[in-house]
Amino acid sequence: MNEIRLVRLTSGEELLCKKTNESGLTITVTDVVALVPTEERLGFMPYLPYAEIEQLVIKKDHIMFDLTPTKELAAQHVLMHQDTNIVTPEKPEIIV
Repeated sequence: MNEIRLVRLTSGEELLCKKTNESGLTITVTDVVALVPTEERLGFMPYLPYAEIEQLVIKKDHIMFDLTPTKELAAQHVLMHQDTNIVTPEKPEIIV
């Protein structure tokens, strides 16, 4: 399967992700990013950046729609998840 999809949840969040499996009541996705529309452009941010998510199982009851994104949006998703030599700094720990 491994197709890039645009999924809108009933909470209003729009996710750009790779659908890896679909069963009767759920879909399984990986490489999930949230879309953040601004006045001038569309931004991306990690979905649930405070959690380690390799795959996410979403109940179909929580999905408003599951669409094929534009070619440009799908290409951006591919670029974001390519293996590169970019080193990112460690995330700061949350101190409570």
